[in-house]
Amino acid sequence: ADFCRSGLLDAKCLERWWFRGRLQQIGEPVFLKLVELQLIEDRPDLWNNAVHMFHAYYLDKETQRALPEEPTYRVLTSPAMVGEWRGSSVSYYWSRLASAFVAKYPGRAWEFFRAILRLGMKQWNLLADLDLSEEQVLARLFKSDPERAWDCIAEVFPEGEGRSAFGIQHWLGDSGHRLPGDDGPGLIQFAPSGKVFAWVDESVEERGRWLINALPKTLDQTPAGRLTRDFIARYGKVEVLGSSLWCHFHARGWCGSASAYYRKLREQAREWLAGEKNQTV
Repeated sequence: ADFCRSGLLDAKCLERWWFRGRLQQIGEPVFLKLVELQLIEDRPDLWNNAVHMFHAYYLDKETQRALPEEPTYRVLTSPAMVGEWRGSSVSYYWSRLASAFVAKYPGRAWEFFRAILRLGMKQWNLLADLDLSEEQVLARLFKSDPERAWDCIAEVFPEGEGRSAFGIQHWLGDSGHRLPGDDGPGLIQFAPSGKVFAWVDESVEERGRWLINALPKTLDQTPAGRLTRDFIARYGKVEVLGSSLWCHFHARGWCGSASAYYRKLREQAREWLAGEKNQTV
């Protein structure tokens, strides 16, 4: 640790320590210093290794230790995660650590959620990539209390321009790494429509355009379809939003026969319109 701190050694030399048995023999104070060294420079490659080491030291099945509150929070919310990762396995280990942290320190769950949202505004794919594993800690928090989760989004949104919040938009609208033709609804389907629309009303064109790209591409009778349907009924006459909605619904991909694909869309649209009386919709 002293050699790394003095510059005689690059902290990168600690890479791959996470799978060495000797890691478990290091005292906790020394271990935490080694982890801290890898977070100082905000380098994604070192953060990646810090997460692996932290998981191996505290969540290993044979030598489980109690997670320390502040050091764990610092690893989980380090700005060093913004940037190129050298492998997707880090999202798995990050998610397991995050899940354990939220379980042990539930009082800090929403502080943690807001911190990750802020980082997600700095890199468009960060939130979606962190939620790749089965743990899906961020999605689980959102679903557990959608109203509080939306309050967190509304709180951090003004801290950057709408474009910088694209990462949050992408995460809300994403339903996982899809195949062509898969337009399944994302997390936005669980958002409380009343709270969401009240938020949009404060700046209809700016926030409405931002929200559109997260909306489910359906008007069916599911909560996802009703959210989009109600958005159109409320804001569809706003010219700039109408144009954005048109583009959103037409931005699709598919495999196979184009005629069969469009025939399916036509049949879906007829089902959506059955019994619909709102002229805007």
